[in-house]
Amino acid sequence: MEKITRLVNSAGDTLNFVASLAVLSVLFIVSINVISRSFFGVSITSAHEIVVFYCMIPIAFLPLLKLELEDGHIVTDLFFGSFPQSVRSLLWTLRCLFTVVIFGMLAWFTFKQAIRATERSEIAMGISQMPIWQARWILPIAFCLAVIGALLAVVQHIKNGD
Repeated sequence: MEKITRLVNSAGDTLNFVASLAVLSVLFIVSINVISRSFFGVSITSAHEIVVFYCMIPIAFLPLLKLELEDGHIVTDLFFGSFPQSVRSLLWTLRCLFTVVIFGMLAWFTFKQAIRATERSEIAMGISQMPIWQARWILPIAFCLAVIGALLAVVQHIKNGD
């Protein structure tokens, strides 16, 4: 179990690193686009599409695995803290299982969308026609890994008896 935990944590760190590279890519692409437009009057072709499809989606969704592993989502615990430990533990486990169901449904839906986009060789219609079907696979992968993270968190929670 500890080996699996280390492997999943390592995957989460890798995904966070990829998401941070996507942030740097946005900064670089936008900066170069602004500079080239200001000084040379020329914009980078498909800069908007690259940022929207290939940078923003990883930034938003790849960190989900690490958020699940570290229980890093935003919480409001107005009443939760006043419950007995056994009730809090039960509610926390139910919340994680609900998360598994929701992320599982999102993974399934986005997986079907990615297959459809791949079959059609989906492109973005901008200044130029840019293939974006590859970017459609980011969401199902991110949601599947979030399911794994939530399941691992539940197993660890039950194992530790928190």
